[in-house]
Amino acid sequence: MTRGASGRIWHTEIYEHARKIYDFAAKHQPRMLIGHGLGAGAAQILSTSLDIPAICFGSPMSLRGRRWVKGENKVLNICRRDDLITRFPPVWLKFRHVGKVHWISTGNPKPKTGHEISDYVHAIETGRVRPSLPVSWI
Repeated sequence: MTRGASGRIWHTEIYEHARKIYDFAAKHQPRMLIGHGLGAGAAQILSTSLDIPAICFGSPMSLRGRRWVKGENKVLNICRRDDLITRFPPVWLKFRHVGKVHWISTGNPKPKTGHEISDYVHAIETGRVRPSLPVSWI
């Protein structure tokens, strides 16, 4: 666990990944972030730091504690119910996703983790997503 500049406690690996990206992103001023897996965890942190929207696919839980983070409403997590990565770190450590979490079921769970981005893309492209994805979240 690592305490960030905001005083909040973040998952160390995810926080360090976000720190590596921060200077580049701040310099180039992106209008949106999109990430998968570790990149999605970092996007949760960067979205609130840079005050820009983020879409996160298969994101782990990056923040410890229940208190709301400023700008959290700009983060959308799309998580498959059969993706084990989205359940880590374990809830008993009091971690959570930053922003809104949209849990999807495809009706065809993957036997291993369902974490590959191709699993997310295929579910979205074929329209086999229940419930349907939001058109806007901000």
